[in-house]
Amino acid sequence: MGKLKILSEGYGGDGYVKAARDIMSLYGKGYKSDWRIFIDKVLKYVYEPLGRYGRMGNKVGVLTEDGQWHPVLNRINTNYLTMSKLLEESGVNPNSPTELIYSTFINFFRQNYRSIVSEDGELYKKIILPIIGRTSEIGDNTESEAVKVLKDCPLFFGLNIEQIGGVGVDEDMVGGVDAVAYKTTPTNPTYTIQIKPFTYVKQGDYGHFINGVGQAKDYKTNFICFYNNSKIIITDASRSKPKQGYYFISRGGIKWQKGVDTLNEDFDIMRNTIKFL
Repeated sequence: MGKLKILSEGYGGDGYVKAARDIMSLYGKGYKSDWRIFIDKVLKYVYEPLGRYGRMGNKVGVLTEDGQWHPVLNRINTNYLTMSKLLEESGVNPNSPTELIYSTFINFFRQNYRSIVSEDGELYKKIILPIIGRTSEIGDNTESEAVKVLKDCPLFFGLNIEQIGGVGVDEDMVGGVDAVAYKTTPTNPTYTIQIKPFTYVKQGDYGHFINGVGQAKDYKTNFICFYNNSKIIITDASRSKPKQGYYFISRGGIKWQKGVDTLNEDFDIMRNTIKFL
């Protein structure tokens, strides 16, 4: 290995980021996707002999040395930024066909798996920990702060709100569920919620663009909650279409918001309706 490089916001350049996104799109969707199964087998192979791979409640994956859930290693399969940097490290041409990039990447991963997933590994320290460790911490803080505001949302009056994502639980890994609104038990939710950061909203002719959302993708949850320092937007997930770095929310898709200047065209109607509930 050469000298360690300082990680920049580009994470290997646009070519590698695009290649990583393409791989995730083709091979990384779904809990039983090829990429997820591959990573799970690697983590199990490395950590099961150490007694650190197993189940904690409804969580399955890698544990820390003191037996706690390991958020960094358990998120390696969902973070395309780590993949883009590993793609650059592998020396693959990002302009090659996606199938060739993926097969080359898998071979590179097999040859360097202990360096990548062992906590004392060079590539773990160089790539995995700095990228996922930072995004994991930011994501957890965003989720916990957003849940506090969600408890005041009129959409969820009469329901309990509980954060369940950010720790690799089955619901989060399968459907992107970060929080649930429920009457009696969180395992039987009335609504499921994905929580994401955002930076600003831009109004378009046919809806709104919510920018600065990190990794944008489709979610099977009922709502997506966009949160930024007490500013909050709740959208209908079925009307929230992911693009590169932003979501397009079609008309009627914004269901509630607080602290945001740009108002949804249906917001006043919904607010007035709530008065009579």
